[in-house]
Amino acid sequence: MKETILQGGTLGDVRLITDVNGTYVRKVQKQWQHPGDPDSWRREHDLFAAGFEELFTDELRPPVCYQTSIEEGKMELKMEYVEGVSGAALTLDMLEAVAEAWGECQGRLRGASFPPCLSNPAFIEREFAQWSPDTWEYKALRAADCDLPLHLRDMLIDTQARSGEIFAQIRVLPLVFCHRDLWIENIIVTKNGIRLIDWDGAGRGYPCEDIASLIADGMPGDPIGMYAERLVPAYRRGLSAHMDLSNAPSLHVRDMILIKFGYRFFQAGNAEALQAIYEMEETV
Repeated sequence: MKETILQGGTLGDVRLITDVNGTYVRKVQKQWQHPGDPDSWRREHDLFAAGFEELFTDELRPPVCYQTSIEEGKMELKMEYVEGVSGAALTLDMLEAVAEAWGECQGRLRGASFPPCLSNPAFIEREFAQWSPDTWEYKALRAADCDLPLHLRDMLIDTQARSGEIFAQIRVLPLVFCHRDLWIENIIVTKNGIRLIDWDGAGRGYPCEDIASLIADGMPGDPIGMYAERLVPAYRRGLSAHMDLSNAPSLHVRDMILIKFGYRFFQAGNAEALQAIYEMEETV
């Protein structure tokens, strides 16, 4: 048997295995407590065990799962090995195709029946709540010696001050099935279609969540505005194939990028990315 580590860590281990049964990916995930989402460690097991991949088409789907198992404190999956283009090698044209295909998939699956293991719509509000007055980032942003340009500081502080209003506007949007970790490392573009991996955060949420991640997560600063210009219209096209968006002139994507990534960019000292968000159209 031959094993190659694809991703290793304290809680998760993903390996490419070649043995007498062929070549496949083995993923082992130990139990851990994600704040506000205690079942995330086993969610992929529960989704695959319930056959959720049958809801998708070859245009966009998760990998085929051959076997699932779970025991106290650990789950294991055996899945197909998918070869294709991923990560930083993905082109803007590819990401535009992903945005449209995922929007179409979300629209088509709005009325689908999913197993009861999904994360709930309040997930993003709980995530944002971690940036409280007790955190270093919150204090540093408001400190007199903060070196972030004032207009960017004001943008982040205003987002926090208006967060209740922002979430109220987002909650008016229709609920859809969200991946909740839709970034370049979880996307594989193959000659036979798009494959998405790592579904442990999947749940009911709002359209702006995944497209915000696709635009901003893992991207350097400059392209964020350009990516938004290409990906948001493509995403709306996909959604509109199955959903009426005439009453949603804005998907609040810019607000969602700030909610999901604003403090993270500040934490990383990425003023370039924050400037790109500042320059985005507020109506996006």
